[in-house]
Amino acid sequence: MFFLYGPQAPTAFSNGPSCTQFQAEFVEAAIRKCQADGITRFEATKEAEDDWCKRMNEKWDVTLFPKAKSWYSGANIPGKRVEPLNWAGGMVEYTTSLHGSLENNYQGWHTDKLKA
Repeated sequence: MFFLYGPQAPTAFSNGPSCTQFQAEFVEAAIRKCQADGITRFEATKEAEDDWCKRMNEKWDVTLFPKAKSWYSGANIPGKRVEPLNWAGGMVEYTTSLHGSLENNYQGWHTDKLKA
């Protein structure tokens, strides 16, 4: 299942329709590639999840956002873990990362092939 306009994307830092369009284009490309390659399951690896969180924090930490108690990080809710909830690296790097994972033989994704 794909989730558009969700957490860890540049959603709050971009124009909503534009962000959703980039995400929808990735979803379409992923589904088409999976169908063409006989892939029946497409899921992020634990390593890719950890790498994305690391990259999220690297982008976040060079901004002023960590200094604010904001909903951008969940810091406005007592007891909630404070972490970046939005990608602060910009749309170009975000979309390049998404499409790059497909172009690099599903790098960062666990896939299962259709059994004959």
